[in-house]
Amino acid sequence: MFWLEVAVHVCGGIHPEDRTACEGPQDAVRVSDPSGGVMLVCVHHGARVLATVTVATVSPGSVPRAAIEAYRRAKETPPNVWQWDDEPMTLIEYAVWKGIDWEPTQAECVRHAIAVCLRFQVPGMSRDRAFLLGTTQVEATDTDLTLIADALDMTVERLRSGDLPGQATG
Repeated sequence: MFWLEVAVHVCGGIHPEDRTACEGPQDAVRVSDPSGGVMLVCVHHGARVLATVTVATVSPGSVPRAAIEAYRRAKETPPNVWQWDDEPMTLIEYAVWKGIDWEPTQAECVRHAIAVCLRFQVPGMSRDRAFLLGTTQVEATDTDLTLIADALDMTVERLRSGDLPGQATG
């Protein structure tokens, strides 16, 4: 299994692309797979492994109740979460992860594009206007949509579909 072949940076549960720090003792929980592979990991990385490897199980390590905490966190963690540490999920990726059959509204797409992808900075638009649009306090005009789409180097139609990049491209 890929997760047992990871490079050990600190604890055994860190994926090579995961740059997050351990949380607590590095043997707080024991994560196992059906083939008998076992690793001792911290609570933080244990949760990330559990969220990614569907056949993994968790049991207590050196910290009482840490396995329960890792399991609880795993339920709220997307698979391969280290991919999202530097860039947020797009609305469609989030919906797929949650198993939601979802058609985004224009307001949701605009909010996501401005708040997450562009971080309230749209060339040609005041920061106040961007904030109001990004918090869905006002409706986007055709001009707003064009400025947002241009900032993301995409078409207005793609913007309206919710198929947005994880972060600003420019």
